[in-house]
Amino acid sequence: FFPAATRYATETRILSGLRDELPLQLGRRPTGDENALHVYRVYQDQTPLGNVLTGRVKAEHGALEVVVATTLDRAVQGVRVQRLREPSPVAVALQDPKWLASLTGHHARDEFKIGKDIGDISREARVSAMALTQGVRDLLILLAAADKAVPASHHGY
Repeated sequence: FFPAATRYATETRILSGLRDELPLQLGRRPTGDENALHVYRVYQDQTPLGNVLTGRVKAEHGALEVVVATTLDRAVQGVRVQRLREPSPVAVALQDPKWLASLTGHHARDEFKIGKDIGDISREARVSAMALTQGVRDLLILLAAADKAVPASHHGY
């Protein structure tokens, strides 16, 4: 996601203090996994380049793990599917670089509507694609919240 990167720092942000605010933004109560967010801040030497986040969502056929890179202003820079249990035609559709690229540039405030502001996808992949896009949007919301939260830990590499 960041070819010029020379290092990253891992931050763990505890979000449980935002339990009144997050349900309003997410449209649901945060899961236990969402009480802490691991944010990988990416740098070129001392210059920040962006962030990398990981998350898990329930797709139609099981868990789907997603990796989201963001710009400094929290827009999607890139998305990759790290692990999935979907049937082959659905997996191929969800991992299509062109479809994943249609998520680029979106912010948490955007609709994330498949076929409207995000590329369309086959009918058989639609349920899992909706879960994936909602997961990406949720990670953007959590990142904005994390930037307000006190860091639990900070590790540079």
